[in-house]
Amino acid sequence: MRFIPAFVIAGTHSGVGKTTVALGIMAALRRRGLRVQPFKIGPDFIDPGLHTKVCGLPSHNLDGWMLSRDYNRRSFRKNVRDKDVAVVEGMMGLYDGRSGATEQGSTAQVAKHLGLPVILVVDASAMARSAAAMILGYRLFDRQTNVIGVIFNRVAGAGHLDYLREAMASLPGLQCFGGMTMDERIKIPERHLGLTVAQEGFLDKRFANQLGRLVEDHLDLDGLLGSTRTKIAARAEAETTEPAADKVPIAVAMDQAFCFYYPDNLELLEASGAKLKLFSPLADRALPPGAKGIYLGGGYPELYAKELSRNRPMRTAIKAFIEAGGPVYAECGGLMYLTAALTDCAKKEYPMVGAYPFKTGCCRVCARWVIAK
Repeated sequence: MRFIPAFVIAGTHSGVGKTTVALGIMAALRRRGLRVQPFKIGPDFIDPGLHTKVCGLPSHNLDGWMLSRDYNRRSFRKNVRDKDVAVVEGMMGLYDGRSGATEQGSTAQVAKHLGLPVILVVDASAMARSAAAMILGYRLFDRQTNVIGVIFNRVAGAGHLDYLREAMASLPGLQCFGGMTMDERIKIPERHLGLTVAQEGFLDKRFANQLGRLVEDHLDLDGLLGSTRTKIAARAEAETTEPAADKVPIAVAMDQAFCFYYPDNLELLEASGAKLKLFSPLADRALPPGAKGIYLGGGYPELYAKELSRNRPMRTAIKAFIEAGGPVYAECGGLMYLTAALTDCAKKEYPMVGAYPFKTGCCRVCARWVIAK
């Protein structure tokens, strides 16, 4: 049993800036030399990739709908075992989940299962005293959810933050940990299907340092760490299993076009006897030697359709592997890559692997993929 700062960064709703705030806190803690273990609530690939880039550690997903309470707790304990701080980024609004009648799948549910305090991110760009009324509602809606404080985002300046602090004074037991001002330098680029992924290189050391410095300047980081010390139960000893005599080589596509993977799935593959061999459908000309299976994850292949199509040797190698009976597991973007052709959002069509006779294309209006015969 030990105590470390561990907390959930939640939002009143989507778009309040909780990802930017969470990344800034992670970056600031890393600047202090702390080992920060990131987590993301919900089925998300993009935010965990950003967490990993900042913290240098895989960010693990926690989910009250797809995963059991026991699995979430075991995963949390396992991954914070030798870390100094745990930062959990929520999803959507604090209480949003599977339906309007239940907490299942919500940030609040996971926070309660893990026994973690919640820091609420509030977009204060068009509010002053009214913010206190809204925050009180979030605190009272479910008293079992331990909302201990607030971080204001998109604050206009020091005077605006003073108004917000005065309003918060009427809410005993809730702390204001500060407010982040609007700053275009730390804006995370977005696109039709979400934020820009970490593999595209925008979140470099300079960007992370800017985020970290802004948090140090505008938030009470010491107060946050001191208020969120949480008792972490010792991790139960894992069952010992005999190591596989011969590891099975599995080729895993990993580059800018294919980067949506859950670390837990890759770890389970390795625990089951797989030897993961990473390769790039964009850059490599052949599959890893000796591969007995291929795992093609999701990502943004539409952004790299031209480059994927140009790499004819890789397309030929994957098709030959499939036609020879080799097993392939493909998700979303990986499946698109296996089709006859892909039409990007500029309406240009590019040949793909051709393992399936149909084509895929991007519908800009609804931001979804459509399949054509």
